[in-house]
Amino acid sequence: MEIKNKTIIFFIILEFLLFLILFSFFPKSVFAGVGSPNVTVITYLDVGNVFPELSNVTIQNNDSSLALIPNSTKLVFCSALVTDYNGWDDVDNAVGVFFDAANSTYGAADDNNLHYINSSCNITQEGTYTD
Repeated sequence: MEIKNKTIIFFIILEFLLFLILFSFFPKSVFAGVGSPNVTVITYLDVGNVFPELSNVTIQNNDSSLALIPNSTKLVFCSALVTDYNGWDDVDNAVGVFFDAANSTYGAADDNNLHYINSSCNITQEGTYTD
């Protein structure tokens, strides 16, 4: 049993010495070529299609109130800024939904009292985002 323990200890010491010798030949510091000690690395990122960002929503030119008359219709002007950082060409349509949040829901049917959907919104390209 004693010989077996001595053999195991011998191999552990031998392994440690080989490990020490092997890694003692590596340089202690890393040297860079261009801009030493900094290096410029060129990377590429492919961003998949993501949802556009909606901002600057205005209703009736930011009026503080909107007077509606019962049993009639009213033309209401709305606008919004939509930013699509990976290209606006795939934006097919825009929809405006007005509903009474206390008595209706987003997906409810139109009834000219509590819910209205306008799917005839115009999309105009005002500018192109470039980085």
